[in-house]
Amino acid sequence: MNLTKFFTEYDPDVSSDLNVDPLGLQVIWSVYGQKIFKNRVSSISNDVRNYTINLFHHYVIRELIENDAVDLSSQLLKACDGKKDTLVFKYACIVFFENIFVYSMVQLGDKMNANTSGVLGVSKARRQWNENNNNPQLIFSNSSKKSYVLVRQTLLGVSGRYKTPMIEMGFFDKSYNYNLPKSLERWADAKQFIESTPDLRGLKNEIGKFISTVFKQNKKLPSINFNDVPLSLKRAYVAAFSSPQFVGEYSRQFWLKNSELDEGAAGALLSVLDEQFKNTSVARSSAQDLFNLAKSKELDDVEIDKITNIEKIEPFLADIDLMFSLILCQKTQTKNKVMASWKRYGRDESTLGDKAKKLYLDKPLINVLKGSGLKRLDILLELRDKNTLLEQLDHLIKYHTYIMKTRQQQPWLLFGDGLLKVQVKQCKKPDIKDKPLYGWVNQYYIPQFYNLVAGFQGKVQ
Repeated sequence: MNLTKFFTEYDPDVSSDLNVDPLGLQVIWSVYGQKIFKNRVSSISNDVRNYTINLFHHYVIRELIENDAVDLSSQLLKACDGKKDTLVFKYACIVFFENIFVYSMVQLGDKMNANTSGVLGVSKARRQWNENNNNPQLIFSNSSKKSYVLVRQTLLGVSGRYKTPMIEMGFFDKSYNYNLPKSLERWADAKQFIESTPDLRGLKNEIGKFISTVFKQNKKLPSINFNDVPLSLKRAYVAAFSSPQFVGEYSRQFWLKNSELDEGAAGALLSVLDEQFKNTSVARSSAQDLFNLAKSKELDDVEIDKITNIEKIEPFLADIDLMFSLILCQKTQTKNKVMASWKRYGRDESTLGDKAKKLYLDKPLINVLKGSGLKRLDILLELRDKNTLLEQLDHLIKYHTYIMKTRQQQPWLLFGDGLLKVQVKQCKKPDIKDKPLYGWVNQYYIPQFYNLVAGFQGKVQ
């Protein structure tokens, strides 16, 4: 049975964050971050090479579907539900092409001075390469586990990780329908980009010559040994995607136009990062400093608000994180000891309450959220009515218990016999100098954006 149709897009409300984020704050701060980056950048989609591989593969698949001269054998056609324009066919192509690329990097990456760091599945591909005497089998299928290099590859491979950004830009929908109203413009841009980029055009032509040998096999599961894949195709893959910097050099303008990451608050951050990359003597700025620098760029009120909303809410979330960290830093301790530690970090009874009151009155800021993010912030903002440190500490402990209950997990700490008892490995107590008032903890996708922009700086192969 093909189970891929039962999987859905990533949902932060139900994702598994059991071993991190014990206060469930990601569903709050991530919303404010994505208001800036428009779901183009995330913890799993931040590499220009992988972005471009995904675009290229879907471009090739779209052409294969629309080209009536491309025929499938009767058995393969039956396995693809009777036509090429099906998810079965698209997923099989995605997995097949991704596997050719990753094995090509294993075989030729070092010889061609390519950078294999960041190539999804390369570690597992190396193991399978060695286990199969440097000649793994490639299976054109989405239903056979043997066709995958990565487990659940359609979700965890390049296409799966970069699916949401491509949907947000309008290249296709969740079912990989390419012919949407907005998609026509996007694919016209992609055609001009790919056909005018020699390495991509050459790779596309190599795939076109090779893939017919697979489609002609009258089998439901066509296969080929990797050694039988033309060397010219393998070399073309490595040459086209040798490193994020090489790919970033030829694709920057295309991606900035289609992602709109050069506009608004994201564009201001891009400008700041570009300046810092040019000036190598400047140390890498923190997320807090980058947002502050971005405000100096010419922005309208809507885009400025996206930055200032983060500047307003993050010190509150950071202090909540600090209080909970002070609980987790010892296996057992009294509440009085936690409260004494809190004061040594320059905080007092009014720290959380005053910030909560100010945020509570800022309705435009709160209205950015919805669903579980809004519910969680509402509970945290109840700290405005907790006048003592003991009340605030108890409220935070109850809130953590609530978060863990929603995950059907046990809380990280218990209270009994006058002691707070931590049930997980205790964390290191932070240095006081690392926790200034109005400091930040959450990064709002700045490290991921930094990684993407680093590729955009370009480097000649």
